Amino acid sequence: MKGHTNNPYGRPKGSSNKITTEVRECVSKLIEEEVPRLKEALDEVRKESPARYVELVTKLLPYVAPKLASITTVDETDSLQTNLPTWFDEVDDAEND
Repeated sequence: MKGHTNNPYGRPKGSSNKITTEVRECVSKLIEEEVPRLKEALDEVRKESPARYVELVTKLLPYVAPKLASITTVDETDSLQTNLPTWFDEVDDAEND
């Protein structure tokens, strides 16, 4: 029968399908196996070219450390009124004399 399904509500929201889960597990195992060789390769690069080593480590950082979001601030000093004490004007006048 067309349009018939055993699960009328579909896959729960946020759950991954079987293939995605298997691929992630496979890639994860591959990375785990490559960590010792990766470390050796990076040590070799560091000896040959420290600048290239820093470049490679910098490219790896986003995978282990979260990126910081930029923050924008608005300078509202122009709209702020400064209420200076009356004696402040007297000091300023005395300095100008």
